[in-house]
Amino acid sequence: MKKITKAMMAAAVAAAMMSVCTGYSVSAADSVSESAAEAEVSTAYTFTCIDNEGNPVQGVRLQVCSDVQCYTMKTDADGSASLDAAENGVYTLHVVKVPEGYEYQGEAEVAVEGPYHNTQIELMKTEAADSKAAAGFAAEASEAEAADHVTSAAAAESMVESIAEEPASTEIEVEPYQLTFTTVDLEGNEVTSDELYAGYDLILINLWEDWCSPCKRELPALAKLFDDNADRKIGVIGVVNPYENDFSTTEQVKELIAENGINYPVIKWSEDFDEIDSMGGRPTSVFVDGEGNVIPLTNPEFMMLTRDEVREQTIEMINGYVEMYLDGELEAYKDSAPENYELIEGFAEDPDSIDDYADQVVDEYMAADDLMDSYISRIGEYGQFVGSINERCWTELFDYMYDTVTAAE
Repeated sequence: MKKITKAMMAAAVAAAMMSVCTGYSVSAADSVSESAAEAEVSTAYTFTCIDNEGNPVQGVRLQVCSDVQCYTMKTDADGSASLDAAENGVYTLHVVKVPEGYEYQGEAEVAVEGPYHNTQIELMKTEAADSKAAAGFAAEASEAEAADHVTSAAAAESMVESIAEEPASTEIEVEPYQLTFTTVDLEGNEVTSDELYAGYDLILINLWEDWCSPCKRELPALAKLFDDNADRKIGVIGVVNPYENDFSTTEQVKELIAENGINYPVIKWSEDFDEIDSMGGRPTSVFVDGEGNVIPLTNPEFMMLTRDEVREQTIEMINGYVEMYLDGELEAYKDSAPENYELIEGFAEDPDSIDDYADQVVDEYMAADDLMDSYISRIGEYGQFVGSINERCWTELFDYMYDTVTAAE
């Protein structure tokens, strides 16, 4: 009989929850489930930017961050930007960049709470601002900037339509993709994927930003995993896109690298990352082999178990022991494990106590393991994924992906 003390029950829950980190597959023909796809559109936020005369302001860059991930968006011609997010709850809004001729004088961080929320942001129009300046700001955006992980209303609508169009089959195929790039490092020196992939069998590409709290939370774990896996030829490459303003700078990125002991290369974003960076979220990550071929992550359910699902699995496990007790299958443990036997006996006599006990176990387990800080919310068409992962899950994911890529050789 397994040990059923409270501490051991937590361990048993952990064992039952191993699928949280290991329930993935890497077949290119695999798919994302309907429940995962539906989760992407459960929360709606709209942000509208106007000037002090009540006119809409186009081209305001916004960042909206939860504890799990951050989204970047830019207001369109009517001054609005929309976000359909994966998680309900409180988000933090940052106004990162405004068009020439406008000033934002509001709070640096604004809390917005779902599941539905409309936020109006007022900008001060300066003497330099006129319709030509506002239009010029939008026109000057390069093609790369326009594709710079922007979440728009059109993208959200497209996502909803793609789900609605597949009533018979919700499977989304993962396409093969080879990621190659030419860009610069933080000192402005040109670097290529050929140079950075050389000598590695498996490389994690991690797109993060210095303004993104979920991104920064991952950095210590990734730094440690890179150092610990040197012998296995596992590499990590960080990709950032600092805005070079008061909110986001290359210097801030360098400080974070130093603070977290990062020894792997961190480079600047370029349009070569457009395809991988198509979901509008941070952090976005993808695994590639030594030639840049994406090793897709599919079936995200292992990272998407809710607290209620964890609790349900715990109760199911306890009920299994109660059933064994009622069938007389635990008599052998009456003397050898009396504490455990009495605990199950108590559950059998008072079934209502199972719910309370499960709540305590899940509370302790989640607090100890930081489980809810590990969550993949979305998976892209090539197997890239958005979400912040804790060290335990990163470790198992590294191991699994490494075994997969080396077994294929």
